[in-house]
Amino acid sequence: MIGPEGVAQLLATRLAEAVPARLTDLELRLDLPANSLPRPSLVLPRDTFDLALNDYPALLVIPQEVRSMARSDVGDDGGETFRVRYAVRVYIWARGEHEQDADLCRKRLTLAAREVLLDRSLLGPDGAIDPTTLIESYSDIAVDEKLAATVAASYLGVDLVFEEDLAGPGPNYRADIIHPAYDLAFDVPLS
Repeated sequence: MIGPEGVAQLLATRLAEAVPARLTDLELRLDLPANSLPRPSLVLPRDTFDLALNDYPALLVIPQEVRSMARSDVGDDGGETFRVRYAVRVYIWARGEHEQDADLCRKRLTLAAREVLLDRSLLGPDGAIDPTTLIESYSDIAVDEKLAATVAASYLGVDLVFEEDLAGPGPNYRADIIHPAYDLAFDVPLS
């Protein structure tokens, strides 16, 4: 199983790889000069409390919760496969000299990140993004006195679904022994 840490790492890696190309596409669509949209300086699979001036713009991938987990297969060795649904947020931090700069940078970077998230091949064969769960939210714009800059943020919330394998219990596994607290014949707890 990869768990929330693995999910965050995988998504952060894929965003770091794909967002710059989406920003290039966006420059072409908006008829902007090449490389006029700032590329992410930092993409992390975790939150951080203190972004330095040269860390902007930044994308932070933060798992929020496991929404569901359902067994989808049981192997001959006792290993099991589960379909696990994770709620994840991608926080986008942007800065600029003025409110308009920070706001425009945030909106364009959020659009590029959204387009990356909607790419069906992003997570590979064992994962998928549920596009019906995608939400987008924007913060107020603030002046950061420490950075001497205007800062704006947004986040994209989305559910990711993975098929995760749990290894079998080992060489002493016996399929004919059932835990006494559970009767598999009726699929009902015995208590």
